[in-house]
Amino acid sequence: MDSTHVCGNIDGAETLYDGVDRLWQALYGNHVHVGYYPNADQKTERLDTAQDRTVDHIMSVAGLDTSIRKLLDIGCGVGGTSCYIAKKLGCKAAGVNISKSQVASAKQLARSQGFLPSQVQFIEGDALDLPKSVGTADVVMSFESACYMPDKRRFIQQLATRVEPGGKVVLVDFCRAAGNLSSAQQQTLPSIDELFATASSWTSAEEYVHMLEQEGLSVTIIQDWTDHIRGFWEATLVELFTDDTTAAGATKTGPLQRTFAVAGKLLQAGYLVLAGGWPTLKMAATFLTATQQRTMHKAFSS
Repeated sequence: MDSTHVCGNIDGAETLYDGVDRLWQALYGNHVHVGYYPNADQKTERLDTAQDRTVDHIMSVAGLDTSIRKLLDIGCGVGGTSCYIAKKLGCKAAGVNISKSQVASAKQLARSQGFLPSQVQFIEGDALDLPKSVGTADVVMSFESACYMPDKRRFIQQLATRVEPGGKVVLVDFCRAAGNLSSAQQQTLPSIDELFATASSWTSAEEYVHMLEQEGLSVTIIQDWTDHIRGFWEATLVELFTDDTTAAGATKTGPLQRTFAVAGKLLQAGYLVLAGGWPTLKMAATFLTATQQRTMHKAFSS
C-alpha cells in the first residue's frame, strides 16, 4: 500500500486516541481504519461496508484462511479487526495497543461478541517494546499502526520476533512516495502529523521491504491501494450528516424522522467531544471544517 496518512510520537498518539475513542465508535463503529473502494462510484456506500471490505481484502491478498491458529494484531485500535478476523476464520486473536482507553473498548467489544479471554484478548503495551505476555503467532499483523512508530526499524524487528517459523507478517500502512519528495509533499506530511499524531518518520514501501528482508523475511506481495482509499475522508464527513436508515435491514422513515436521527447523532457527538477534552475538540474542529479532508486529498494528489 503506497500512499500517505495521519502528531508527533507514540505519547501524542496515545493521548489523542484515548480522547477520540468513544467518539469514533459512536459515529462510525468498531473499525478504526480506512475503507476500501474497488470502484469510484462505491464511495456513497456506508463506511462499515467499505471497512469490512478492507479487512476481507487483506485476508484475501495475504492468503489468510481457516488454517490460521492465532492472529497477533499490533496497534489493534478498538479491536474491530481482530474480532472480525477471529470470527471469520475461527482463530484465536491477541491485540496490542498503547491506548488504555482503546484496550478497554476492545475487551468490551470481544465480550459483546461472545468471545472468551482464551479466544480473543487485548493487552496494553508499547509496539516498540512488546510485552512478553503477547507471545508469538503464525500471523502477525500491523494495520495502519506503523505510521505512528518513531523508530520504524525497531518496529519491524518487533514484528519479526513475534512471527512463528513459516508464519506471515502482514503490514498495511500509509507510505511516502519513493525518491525525493516534491515541495508539496514536504508541506503536506507535517500537516498530516499535526492532524493525526503520526510520528513524522515517513517511510516508503521500498524501505519497508528492505527492513523486512533484513530481518530474514521474504516479501512476496506488495500492493498500492492509493486509488481505492483516497475518498475515505470525504465519506466520513458525509456519513456524519446521514441518518442510519441506509443500513441493511433498517426501517425506512420519513424526512422528519431522518432529520431528528441526524440531530440526535450530532448531539451525541457534541457531548463526546466535550467529554474527550482538548485533543478530541481539536480533532473534531479539523474534521468539521474539512481540514482533514483537504489535507488528505492534497496528500494523495501530490
